[in-house]
Amino acid sequence: MDQEFRFTGILSLMDMGKYTYRVLYLPEDLKEQLTFEKGNRLRMNASVEGVRLELCWQPQKGGQHYVMLNPEVCKEAGLEVGYEVDFRFRVANPEQVTLPEEFEEALAGDPEVQKLWDQLTPGRKRSLIQLVRCAKTPETRLRKAYELLERVREGDVSVGIKKRGKTAD
Repeated sequence: MDQEFRFTGILSLMDMGKYTYRVLYLPEDLKEQLTFEKGNRLRMNASVEGVRLELCWQPQKGGQHYVMLNPEVCKEAGLEVGYEVDFRFRVANPEQVTLPEEFEEALAGDPEVQKLWDQLTPGRKRSLIQLVRCAKTPETRLRKAYELLERVREGDVSVGIKKRGKTAD
């Protein structure tokens, strides 16, 4: 689907116990026009106040869908909780994973890791790529890209709160 969807919403806070997130809720009239994927989620390429993002509509109890906007994005877009937000999006291919340039270059030079990388699921790839994408400078992104190559080579493709190199008993 190549249709662009657009709406204006209010940046809100979602309290999830230990953490509070900045979120934008999907209007019901747009929700009715969309077909959600497995897990009631929907990947998208979006723009919030001109800042381009790859995000996912996520379900909430009660049937509403929301997207989280991290503090760095809000800062770059000049947004604060309570502000009106111009949000545009297109439904994305759930199999597509956009790689940072630094990781693409590093991966292209290592056919062995490329084969291992190709075996990972799109979701796992997106999670791992965040390790590179979140770096602020090109030098740090390049260093993290090569660190990620080594992790993939070693079979360490875990993400989340698990401590690398430690196992639970």
